[in-house]
Amino acid sequence: MELVDTVYLISAMLIEIPNIVQETKVNMYKAISKIFRKICENYDKSQFNGPPDTYKDYIYAASKELKRGDWKNCFRLMNDIPIINRYNYREILK
Repeated sequence: MELVDTVYLISAMLIEIPNIVQETKVNMYKAISKIFRKICENYDKSQFNGPPDTYKDYIYAASKELKRGDWKNCFRLMNDIPIINRYNYREILK
């Protein structure tokens, strides 16, 4: 189940981040993944975000980097997701 959730969140990140960055009224109501958008907003409002521990933390930290335009750091964080290391999906991603 963790793998399915990871794939869903990564897909939602890649679809939602461009909409969040544009942030027009049309895009605000046209959210594709409202759950991801809400959790991302809560993650951004948090005062202190320590180093990522779970796969969700890695994805939210990667989405924060992608919002800033730092795709290299985003890719590094996505490669460090524990489930990707566990099942050796790193070879498929490269």
